[in-house]
Amino acid sequence: MENNPIQQRMDGLVRDWTNAINLPSVKIVRIAAADDEYATIEDFFEYMLAINTNQEDLVFLLKSQFEDVETYSEHLLKEVEELVKTWNETEKPSGIVFEKIEWVADYNLVEKENKASLFIKNMNALANYLIPEKDVIMSLVLRMYFVEAKEADQWLGDALKCGMEEHLRIGICDKQSEPVFDNVKSIYSKEVHNIVPNLDMDGAMEELAAMGDPTQAENVYRKHLTRLMNAVKKRNGKKVEEEAKKCLEIASKNLKEDNNWLLQIVMVYTILYNEQLGNKNYERGIYFAGKAIESAFFCLGRVPQEAAFRLVGQTHLGRGGLYLISGKMKEANADYKVAAEHFKSCKDHLMHCESLRLYAETAENMGEKEDALEGYLTAFQLIDVMDQDLVKGSTFPMIIKALYSFSGRKQFLSDKKMEEKIVPIFGENWLEMINKFGTKDYIKYQLELV
Repeated sequence: MENNPIQQRMDGLVRDWTNAINLPSVKIVRIAAADDEYATIEDFFEYMLAINTNQEDLVFLLKSQFEDVETYSEHLLKEVEELVKTWNETEKPSGIVFEKIEWVADYNLVEKENKASLFIKNMNALANYLIPEKDVIMSLVLRMYFVEAKEADQWLGDALKCGMEEHLRIGICDKQSEPVFDNVKSIYSKEVHNIVPNLDMDGAMEELAAMGDPTQAENVYRKHLTRLMNAVKKRNGKKVEEEAKKCLEIASKNLKEDNNWLLQIVMVYTILYNEQLGNKNYERGIYFAGKAIESAFFCLGRVPQEAAFRLVGQTHLGRGGLYLISGKMKEANADYKVAAEHFKSCKDHLMHCESLRLYAETAENMGEKEDALEGYLTAFQLIDVMDQDLVKGSTFPMIIKALYSFSGRKQFLSDKKMEEKIVPIFGENWLEMINKFGTKDYIKYQLELV
């Protein structure tokens, strides 16, 4: 739809991108996105891969993780090989002109002193193979996840020194609050072109929400909900109150005809208590969390059972957090217990486990050792039903650590039984890794296991 505000912004970015890559001296295009635009730029890169956009270049979107300058080129080259292989082997929709790509990567194209040479020389060859007339630009969008500024300076500097073909470009993206590529832009000012988007995605979402039929309650509600979320982001308390009231009025009015409006009422109160949490107005937040819990309980028997149980669990978990911050440990502990029961009922093992952990921690801090041990033990047994990636990627290691050193644990769970469940997931050095939970070393360990 031509008037779609999201489409308009994407098309505007395509124009900015096209203008940038066609500048004669430019080899790298850097998008410097505001924090709230960063996710949209991710979408934009995916959008550029579509066959029906107005852009003029051939785009490769490369997502290889940056580990170090020594290996990055090889990772990128292997990723390109996989993309070429996929193109050659995947069945094409009718109407797509297909030509097999016969290009083969050459891993001998290495200069010892230039860490980008392997990749750039191969991409020069690929660009010349795909576009021998050099009348179309080939763009390589590099996400460079986990790269640090010093490493980015070296690798991108080497890429420029290596000598890129005239129809080859590199695309990168920076977050304005945490820029990584500032030095590259400063050092190579002629070769690096900045695009600074002004997307106003909040405004776009409001425009989009207002486009629906105003006689339909869903469309009117969506418009006010979008305004509510934008008001929360901008910390406009008066506007938050105004838009929340309108949302609740619409939902309550239509509740008799459709019980699903209860879900919207819970969501509005959840937005309100999170807003109060952000403002550190905890008592007011507890009030709104209580209203969210009341609304969630009304969902039981009125909306699908799984969704209702999950809502009750989530709202109790939210209020429990507010109680905990307020120093009301007993109340928090009670909320975490109720949350765990309801997550168990809907078989949400991850949230069941997290609620039990919080319940056990608060019980332990209150000196209720038996309740704490029971909570930790119950949480630990969920290792049998949870996906291994969830176990490694969640706070489950905190449960293992707390339980392993808990007095009286061996009476119910021996070291041998614990290890039988832990080793297949975390390896023989599981205790060392558990103790590193939350550090960079633990994250690196997880990535090595992928």
